[in-house]
This record gives sequence, structure tokens and C-alpha cells, in this order.
Amino acid sequence: MALSNMLREPRREITESLIGIVIAGTVIAADYEFARWFESATSSIDGGCPWPLGMVLGIASCVIIFFVALITHWIGEDACNRLEDHNIHLRPRQRPTP
Repeated sequence: MALSNMLREPRREITESLIGIVIAGTVIAADYEFARWFESATSSIDGGCPWPLGMVLGIASCVIIFFVALITHWIGEDACNRLEDHNIHLRPRQRPTP
């Protein structure tokens, strides 16, 4: 939903916004902890990696890992679809019922 729906469903929109704030805050806090750890792990006589750069590296690493997982999943799904076109079924034919 968009925030433009605030007048029709305020409880839903406020709940979604608060959940988003909590998740974003958790990600930022975890990234900050990673950046501080990376700063101390790379410390030397001249100093370590500055923590703001460590935060950028942490987020960039997460984004790269996400896209690699997305691309490899897409490749596997495409390969399974093509194999099924040739009557080779690697995936289960029946999905579990919830």
C-alpha cells in the first residue's frame, strides 16, 4: 500500500511504516557494528578503515550477495523449466499443502 491510503486504512499504514522503521533500524545498527569491527580488524599504526567506509562496504557486500543469490536462483529456475520441456522433472511435481 502507499501512504496515500492513510485516510482509508490508517492502522494498516502506520503498522507497515513502524515495521519498516524497525527493520531499517536493525539493519543500520548491524551494519554499524560490522563497520566498527572492520575498523578494529584493519587497524594498523596508521589507523584502520574508517567506520563510515566500513558501513558502505557492509551494505555493498549485502547487496552483492543478494543479487548473486537472485541471479543463481533465476538460472536454476530457468534450467529446471527448460528440462521440464524435455520431460525431465528435477523439482517435486506436487507442492505441499499448507
